[in-house]
Amino acid sequence: MSHGLERLLRLFGGLVAAQAFVAAQNTVTEDVKARRAKSRSQYVAIADRCLQRLNRKGNRLLLAGKHPNKVKVACAREMVYHYLSSGAAC
Repeated sequence: MSHGLERLLRLFGGLVAAQAFVAAQNTVTEDVKARRAKSRSQYVAIADRCLQRLNRKGNRLLLAGKHPNKVKVACAREMVYHYLSSGAAC
């Protein structure tokens, strides 16, 4: 397996775990708000749009009766796709 593919698989696994955490929470915590205060507003706006879109997609799939693990993988796959195709601008 090539080095690039290994890195992509590791990233994908991390995104699946991150989506599970975000799906359970659906809110922005105080520590995230503190980190966002140090970031540019355009990056925060991009992150908010991504979070809203993935929450809508995840909720829609769960309401359609999909297994929660399948929903996590689908949202992580979409994050990777957008990251690779559009330079991380969701």
